[in-house]
Amino acid sequence: MKKVGLVSVRNYNYGSILQAYALQQELFAAGIDNELIYYKKRNVVKQALRIFNLPLLMAKTKDVWRVIEGKTNPKLKPIISGRNRAFSNFLKDNFVFTPCLSGKKQLVDYTKKFDAFILGSDQVWNPMLLGGDYYTLTWVDSRRPKVTYASSFGVSEIPASQVKKTKEYLSRFNMISVREKQGAEIVEKLTGKKAEVCCDPTVLTDRKRWDELSGDCPFVSEKYIFCYFIGNNPTQREFAKKLAQKTGCKILAVKHIDEYIKSDDDFGDIDYLEVGPKEFVNFIRYATYVCTDSFHGTIFSIMYNKNFFTFKRFSDSQKSSMNSRVKNILSIVGLSNRLFEDSITPEAALAYQVDWSDVNKRLNDFRKSSREYFERAIKCLKGAQE
Repeated sequence: MKKVGLVSVRNYNYGSILQAYALQQELFAAGIDNELIYYKKRNVVKQALRIFNLPLLMAKTKDVWRVIEGKTNPKLKPIISGRNRAFSNFLKDNFVFTPCLSGKKQLVDYTKKFDAFILGSDQVWNPMLLGGDYYTLTWVDSRRPKVTYASSFGVSEIPASQVKKTKEYLSRFNMISVREKQGAEIVEKLTGKKAEVCCDPTVLTDRKRWDELSGDCPFVSEKYIFCYFIGNNPTQREFAKKLAQKTGCKILAVKHIDEYIKSDDDFGDIDYLEVGPKEFVNFIRYATYVCTDSFHGTIFSIMYNKNFFTFKRFSDSQKSSMNSRVKNILSIVGLSNRLFEDSITPEAALAYQVDWSDVNKRLNDFRKSSREYFERAIKCLKGAQE
């Protein structure tokens, strides 16, 4: 039996790695021998120039300066090196990769061994990431089956400059499922095809997998509030501080995620340097409270029935806003009231009650319908192997 090529995000980001891990494990459990393609992309500035995406070019230029600022800040060095070490070890221990494929020719040549391909979840179709065409799978022979599982655009609207390109690559897939309702609307509008809305791979897999991964003992013994803020919003961090004062819990924070954030410098009471994906799940599993602006921070809080507080990372008026991801999952499980405005007080937020039996039922129903799509996708992949 030959292998299936898994295309997914492998950035050193907790949600990206955990969803890729979950999907690869689910494929193995279904009898699909697969490798996660380790592709080294072209320079991001060249990608931006290729598609004449000025917002992308500006965003990537800002990213470069943030990286420079972070690397030259002595406070960040132990945080970044410890985190990178934890991620590197997790990937080595938990994934089956292809060799590193550098450039389009190596990618195309090596992946000729695969009979079929599955495109994973996370923001693989975000307009800001399409410069290199990797996640469009247009580099795959049209005769080989290509399916997607819970792929995400990350936005509610495709820029006019990318509508034609998006329509073309979507039309090449044999089966499409998306992670958000807004994504299904985009697919139908551009192609006329129905796309199924499926849960993130971290939800598709059984929670027992996360229990086994995170371990039976908390890494932090005292009661704590786990804070995972990716965005640069001091007000949300102030909420966590007030919550800590009110509850007597310590703050355990994963800081400076995507950029150097000044308000993160003195934020938190507990320092834990080597925070990889395993530690991330453990921190949420054993937290008393969770404060986050993250999609996967929210997902794991729901799965572990945590008293959590999710905030918006973006303004809803931004065209590049990714708030729809969080709104979608909260709506599905009946927890739309857990997406708080920055003006909320801990007293008001704590007053919100959650019927976890109802939430768990909704989540299980979503998982069940997603599993049905996944099994049909597996049949498509296995058909290509026979």
